[in-house]
Amino acid sequence: MAALTDFQEIKLLLSEEGSIKLENAGAIFKTIDDFISTTLKSLSDRKFTCDSSLVEVLELIFTSFIAREPLNEGVLCLTNCFRLCRNLLAIDPSCQAEFLTSTLLQQTCSVLYKVLNKQQRSENEIVLLRCSVQFLGNFCSGNKANTYEVWKHCRQLFRDLLKAEDNKLQEYVLLVVNLILSCPTIDKDILTCRQNGPEPMDEGLKKSPTHVECSPLHGNGDPTKVSTDQTLRGEIGPAPALENEAETVWSLLKDCLNITADTQSENGLLVVEACLTLPDCLGNVFPNLSLKTRLLALEVSLSILGRLSDGSPGGGGGGADPPAHQPPHISNLLFLAADFVHQHSLIPELASTHSAEDKVLCIVKELECLCLATALHQMYATLQDNDQLLTTAIKLLSDIEDLGSQEGGVFSPVDKISRGSEVNTDHPVYGLKRDLIQLVANLVYRNTHNQNMVRELDAIPLILNKTTIDARNPFICQWAVFAAHNLTEGNEENRAYIRALRLEGMANNQALLDEMGLSAEMKGDRVVVKKAKTN
Repeated sequence: MAALTDFQEIKLLLSEEGSIKLENAGAIFKTIDDFISTTLKSLSDRKFTCDSSLVEVLELIFTSFIAREPLNEGVLCLTNCFRLCRNLLAIDPSCQAEFLTSTLLQQTCSVLYKVLNKQQRSENEIVLLRCSVQFLGNFCSGNKANTYEVWKHCRQLFRDLLKAEDNKLQEYVLLVVNLILSCPTIDKDILTCRQNGPEPMDEGLKKSPTHVECSPLHGNGDPTKVSTDQTLRGEIGPAPALENEAETVWSLLKDCLNITADTQSENGLLVVEACLTLPDCLGNVFPNLSLKTRLLALEVSLSILGRLSDGSPGGGGGGADPPAHQPPHISNLLFLAADFVHQHSLIPELASTHSAEDKVLCIVKELECLCLATALHQMYATLQDNDQLLTTAIKLLSDIEDLGSQEGGVFSPVDKISRGSEVNTDHPVYGLKRDLIQLVANLVYRNTHNQNMVRELDAIPLILNKTTIDARNPFICQWAVFAAHNLTEGNEENRAYIRALRLEGMANNQALLDEMGLSAEMKGDRVVVKKAKTN
């Protein structure tokens, strides 16, 4: 077959008038592939116009592939078509608009399901899948309308692609999912199907006279006309009903998180960050994740909240530069608070058993997230309204304080600096008392209701008794002092309560003062600490 010289010859070759027979299909695809390959090589050296004529030819090629069992020649040809589209979009993003008004997105889905439906896939078919996902990434990158359409049509497709168990393919899917979730102009409620997306672009996707009128490569009988609605999902199963679209989103994100936990994919970690910005994401995904994946999500949350708290680059902690990453949505922090309240009773069980250490580690990480989040008062002020969270923190602190009276237990304080080597810093409850006091300190900050609640629960002495050294809880003394400050700021009743406790507290801490070479005495209504006199 003679070599092709332009796209118009491809159109003629694939038109109904050409009446290509089944036995010639491989040769035709090979001829088209040779031309596309040549075009790809010269793409960077010439001004290539992406117009309706080019798109029309691409639609013809895609339609011809969809209508028949995949031939290797067809797979190679389609792969280069995807490469051409991918590279065109990289060179000239304005092609995004031209591609959007065609059926290329829907046809891409049809092509992918045709390959995915095969029980066994060749290496060439895997390469086709990779290139097609790269095309989808460039198709939607930075374009709000295209991003909506890819997300609407490809959510389930992305799930099926992740199941193909090809590491590179999974990485490309994670990259595209991150592009979509991180698009700054996208409404998060639309991404999670809490509300419908814009509909006008649908008309553009339906417009394709070429797709309707031309016939694909065919064998016997009349020319085959392929309906996009019939071929979009192939044999994988019917498109999810409207009420199940949100479930599809959460299932996809769950798959992304699980793969990231197993592979530590860089793009996957970005997906985890993006997931945390979505309303109600953790509430829908977290309960169905493995402990390993839960811990990953919590560690990423800690990383983001830490940047927000300390004002580091990209943290948005009061610096001049805007945050490089969006903060976790308040609904996800409220879920962590509710889960901590629900699960906290597992922690005291570690006094008698080690079987729940992994679960406890997860609960402790939730606590750490809440400590950081409650310090961001302007961003997460709602957390201060959670009476259950404050009550749980005080109850848990009281419970483990009682358990700590047993010498040598995991909750027992190590009150001598010289015994610091006895402490297992990798144990799940390392720093637990300190974190609980930090949480209380943040929750009572300039909040009279919470300040009074701590006093009414008789928890002020519990806080003040932690102004001692404990190697299992570094900086607990400083956090206890900070909590005392927040408890008394603007609250005269709490100040009077503490004044009545000062003499008792000084007596209780005499052993620590002796060890540190200090002494304390009352001067009026103040406690004065100074260096002890030596004989």
